[in-house]
Amino acid sequence: MVEEPHPAPRLERLAGVLVDYSTGVKEGDLVCIDTDPAAAPLVQAIWRRVLAAGAHPHLRVDLDAAQEILLREGNDDQIDWIT
Repeated sequence: MVEEPHPAPRLERLAGVLVDYSTGVKEGDLVCIDTDPAAAPLVQAIWRRVLAAGAHPHLRVDLDAAQEILLREGNDDQIDWIT
């Protein structure tokens, strides 16, 4: 994910609504951002807003082939842990 130098104002506003209003993120919170690579610009704005709130962001990116690879190459314990 390449950093966008100046996020679009609408993405900054949306990130503010999500972080400040909808979820009420505050200092010390652990925030899991579960996303798809296509949402990178919005995720970067959310990441910045979470950091500004003093919280700890954790990023989980969903890759299209990840589930297929897990089912094809994972062992029973790995599959059970995910499901």
